[in-house]
Amino acid sequence: MGMTPSQACGLRNAVGWLHTHGVYCKMRFMEASLPAKLTDTEIKKGRFFYLVSMVLKDITMKLHGPSILTLYVLHLGAGNFFVGFIHSLFYLPFAFVFLGKVIVSRMGAVRSRGIFSLLRYVFLLPILLTAMRGFRETVILPLGIVAISLFASRAAFQLAGPSLRPIQGELAGERDPGTFLFQIQWIRSSFTTLTGFATVAILGLGPPLTMYLLFILCGILIGIVSSCLVFKIPEPRQAERGFGHALWRAILEGLHSLGFRRFLSLQFLRKLGTSMVAPFLIVYFKSVYLCSDSLIVLFNVVGGLGSITVSLLASHYLDRVGSKRVLVLTSVALLPIFIPLILAPPANSPFLRLIIPLLVHFLFFFGRTGLMVSEHAYFYASVLPEGRLNLGIASTLAVEASAVVGSLLGGVILTALIDAVPGGEGGAFRIFFLVLALMFIIISLLTIRLPPRFCSSPNQGNAPRSSS
Repeated sequence: MGMTPSQACGLRNAVGWLHTHGVYCKMRFMEASLPAKLTDTEIKKGRFFYLVSMVLKDITMKLHGPSILTLYVLHLGAGNFFVGFIHSLFYLPFAFVFLGKVIVSRMGAVRSRGIFSLLRYVFLLPILLTAMRGFRETVILPLGIVAISLFASRAAFQLAGPSLRPIQGELAGERDPGTFLFQIQWIRSSFTTLTGFATVAILGLGPPLTMYLLFILCGILIGIVSSCLVFKIPEPRQAERGFGHALWRAILEGLHSLGFRRFLSLQFLRKLGTSMVAPFLIVYFKSVYLCSDSLIVLFNVVGGLGSITVSLLASHYLDRVGSKRVLVLTSVALLPIFIPLILAPPANSPFLRLIIPLLVHFLFFFGRTGLMVSEHAYFYASVLPEGRLNLGIASTLAVEASAVVGSLLGGVILTALIDAVPGGEGGAFRIFFLVLALMFIIISLLTIRLPPRFCSSPNQGNAPRSSS
């Protein structure tokens, strides 16, 4: 059916008003009102280099990520508080994301991501100095070098962070972003799981400190290659239209929506909980179950199988059930891990000492990965391309701030419980994981209360998209 001149004029005025006021709800307008898109050839090329760079980045995280660094600083003499502090450093420089927004606006998403991803790995090089005997005469010096290097590296990561949503959203496409994200995720998880098996096999070939430093060096070199591949990705065109929009104005517009506020609350609590669980699973199984370093790494490898499983399932069924239902299912899947952690059955037999940690890690990675990726799918289903940068920063702030709080708070609470609770570390860990179980019950209830998709303006309805 044709459109009268007056109707066409009204539509153009409405589109102009929405863009002027920074409203980012997903609405169906005429194709002519949309910014230029990447061609199919560019999307295919971009997806290839994005996938390869992300696979290599994930491999580096297996080689010098939280698990390896936790084991490394434990060997250097770190206590529970410093373990929590090290994990908080992965998120503490989140304020650099504001400067990252300015850099993306001026340099573009791809160029800024490539440059600061490269610096992220260069800043880790000083950790290699801790291999020298003179740097290990006191505990404070090597731990200080690790902390400073990690902080600088994660600051560069945050400067590159705002560029992710525009790039990822444009490559994911408009019709099935969730399916694309989960397909990419299971490939990434497959490679990281293989890397995990390799680290388990190699770990026993030499002294632990030497092997950990070798892993860190290999991770840095692979990360540099990954960063160079980022420059091959085409610059996102749709999202560029929103690069000049005022950050706080856009965020305040989004916060007018009850659905967006619930979404940010879910992200905050989810990351708060997982940041309190992840580092102290390592401490728990080492101190209570007396597991070796090789077994700890193996548990994380099996956890990678959980990530692969949820990614394969979601990539096939997300279009049928929607991203919200995947959020609900994966949040519920995290609850069973707390049963053995709270009951703490005695691990007198080698079978229990192996099977309980394996099941806990499998379900933890299954739920954590499912929540993280389906949150991204839910976000892309709710936000216009030009809103991905600013509202993506709001999402990042919720996640990163809660990760800092969770990592530090977990260490403080656990240290206090160990000092206060009779019965040693076992009793302290039971109370610690009981509190976290209650938190994840709240997360599951909050997930159920999410709308099918949020809308960042209080004056606009939900987008008429059935695939999300």
